[in-house]
Amino acid sequence: MSEPIQWQPISMLPLAAQMIEEVHQSTQKQRLNLEHAKHNPFLLDGHELARMERAYTNQLETLNLFQQQCERWLADNTHPDTETQLLEAMERLFEMDKMTRDVLEKLKYFIGI
Repeated sequence: MSEPIQWQPISMLPLAAQMIEEVHQSTQKQRLNLEHAKHNPFLLDGHELARMERAYTNQLETLNLFQQQCERWLADNTHPDTETQLLEAMERLFEMDKMTRDVLEKLKYFIGI
């Protein structure tokens, strides 16, 4: 049985936005690394590929939680500035979802070699 989700107060939005941005940049970098690695697939061993697959599969789940948190904040919030920040964070999460799925697809290429 999983633990109940501990939803955060809106005061945590700046920290969440920072975390989202850092993970966005990291995922973007990993996607580019995998694209470059296609020319040298022997650089990635099976253990590393399995670790990355687990990490990015878990990341998809975490992105879903962040999305739900933003939706809760958005439903409870009436301040226009905060709404703008939330919508921007949600857009970043949408981009990260696509990038994470792309990373997982690229990993399938290497796992299939």
